[in-house]
Amino acid sequence: MTFIIPGIISAVLLTYVFYPLSQEKYRFSYIPEGMIPFRLVKLEQKKNELLATLKEIEFEHQMGKTSLPDYNRLKQKYEIETVQVIKELEKDEAHSGKRATIEEKIKAYRQKIKDRKNEPDNFRKNSK
Repeated sequence: MTFIIPGIISAVLLTYVFYPLSQEKYRFSYIPEGMIPFRLVKLEQKKNELLATLKEIEFEHQMGKTSLPDYNRLKQKYEIETVQVIKELEKDEAHSGKRATIEEKIKAYRQKIKDRKNEPDNFRKNSK
């Protein structure tokens, strides 16, 4: 009797914790490597990091934490690097297609997976 009550409570708590993970929106969806150009993702991340760094440099200069020569040197360095990354990103996007095309491919692939999951259910309904 002393093990039954804690066992029931444990089962209820485990169900409460892990039930949301069984929902469709939390399931991991595999997207093949060819669908998303990894290089574009990395370049986009680097661009965002560089832009954030430029904002941080500007903020630190306004707060008086960096001197004017240091601010100008850092700003110039990161602006040049940001421009290079943006040019490379634009070149790669123009070469491999537009971002919208990639997103459309991903959307179509996810729809295809969703249709496959629904297909057996539809088959069973129609066969009865």
